[in-house]
Amino acid sequence: MKFFAARSYVLLVGTMACHGSIQGGSATQPGDINAGGEGGSPPGFDATDVIAADPAMVCTGKLTPGDSPIRRLNRFEYNNSIRDLIGDNTNPADSFPPEEIGNGLGNEATSLGVSRLLTESYLSAAQGIAERATADATKLRNVTGCDLAKASEESCAKTFIEAFGARAFRRPLDAGEKDRLFQIYAISKGGTDFKAGIKASMTAILQMPQFLYRVEFGTPVTGSPGVAKLGQYEMASRLSYMFWATLPDQPLLDAAKAGRLSSVADIKTQVERLLDDPKAHQVTRYFYNMLFGLVGLDRLQRNAANFPTYSAELGPLFRQELEQFIDHVLWQGDGSLATLLTADFSFMNAKLAQFYGVTGPKGNAFEKVTVPAGKRAGFMTSAGVMASLSPGTQSNPVIRGAYLRRKLLCDAPPDPPAALMVAEPKPDPTLTTRERFTEHRTNAACRGCHLLLDPLGFGFEHYDGVGLWRETDNGKPIDATGNIEGTDLPGDFNGAPELMQRLAKSTHVKACHADQWLTFAYGRGFDSEDACTRATVQAAFAKSGGRVRDLLVALATTDAFLYRRQAPLP
Repeated sequence: MKFFAARSYVLLVGTMACHGSIQGGSATQPGDINAGGEGGSPPGFDATDVIAADPAMVCTGKLTPGDSPIRRLNRFEYNNSIRDLIGDNTNPADSFPPEEIGNGLGNEATSLGVSRLLTESYLSAAQGIAERATADATKLRNVTGCDLAKASEESCAKTFIEAFGARAFRRPLDAGEKDRLFQIYAISKGGTDFKAGIKASMTAILQMPQFLYRVEFGTPVTGSPGVAKLGQYEMASRLSYMFWATLPDQPLLDAAKAGRLSSVADIKTQVERLLDDPKAHQVTRYFYNMLFGLVGLDRLQRNAANFPTYSAELGPLFRQELEQFIDHVLWQGDGSLATLLTADFSFMNAKLAQFYGVTGPKGNAFEKVTVPAGKRAGFMTSAGVMASLSPGTQSNPVIRGAYLRRKLLCDAPPDPPAALMVAEPKPDPTLTTRERFTEHRTNAACRGCHLLLDPLGFGFEHYDGVGLWRETDNGKPIDATGNIEGTDLPGDFNGAPELMQRLAKSTHVKACHADQWLTFAYGRGFDSEDACTRATVQAAFAKSGGRVRDLLVALATTDAFLYRRQAPLP
């Protein structure tokens, strides 16, 4: 894990400084803001092609579902599935090996391999789950749904295997699966121990590929070689894991059984129902935590000598502020990307308001707070984001500029020349940060990249290393002017709020955000077949005015979601 974390940090910093050796900062875990930079550009994404073509130009009527890799449950999905399958809220997957960074969102199918350690973790978790679920007679009766005073042990076991297996596998079991699981029960029972047999069959189910993977086959589509339409239960599973990150509920299973998951209208009906449930909030929170690197805030440390007003307990509060802000915008507010970027409010408790120096709540509960006009705007100017993009004791305009390009524009700067050693310019009490970073743009080897990065990062110079507003840097007035290059809205700006207002109107930014959600929803990067899917989703998002809910609905009605590409037989 440390290898990937360190590699991400080096790659990000490697685009920023052109002399010396790496200084300051520390390795971060995947999902941290610094490490999360790799997730800004989905795999296979060409930064020169930010916007897909007009749907009318690329959608030919031919079914083009794109790649359809088999997907293993990640830790988030595993915990949710166990919770809804058994009512076990212990989050057993928290002890599993962390996912590889992959697409930066923790759910890329090709990065979710299986190591020996993970296999052992599956066994240990399944045994623990089964033990807790059958710990006493009441729990055993609840989990089997059987009363041994009224039914035989054999009939109870068969009923349990069929019902529990169908919930775990997200579809009815076939005869062979029932027989094999009953054999496991019978052997483990040993003639007299009903509980041991139930535990063994449950443990087996929780380790089987039918539970751990989202297995899909589909039915071949006449006239479209190599394309299959998802089966009813397969579609139920796709819907539930995309919008709830867990197994299907009973209404979805009932719809699948009745064949009511075929048409686009059927799908939209279910999507609207799923989005109206609080479980959908967990998924959007997970997505933005991973995309923007918010999970790393819990471990945010700062040198007390340099930042006396910061304490370690503020890091988790930074994360809660951003989570509650995003939740509010998406589910109580207008739901738009523009508001995420430009809102004049946030959420704070008394301690956080005191840190910011604003009038706010008096207790521990988070409340909506208006932020100072002209000083804060949306999530990018929060103390949490700004502090996490300052890994040393100084603000770092290059890290901040690179983060913005990756996260909002899907534009990953190229790696620096291989011969260059990289480092942040050394602190100088006589110079502002802007003056220290001037060399980037005068050095011919660095100029090309840094003209794209530094002028964006300078817009955030009013925020110090812990994200607090400042008017001066080393006694000199802050210069927060900058310019945007390589976008659909080039030009100069003064300060982060003005920059955010500009980006909120950008077609590139909307297209990038649509691509990021597409990457997450489908658990993969793009390929040549995805031109129509990308164009359709981006157009729907733009037409909605950038409302995230409309974007999510659009993601569930594309060829890539409704169909799958069949691998050719060997």
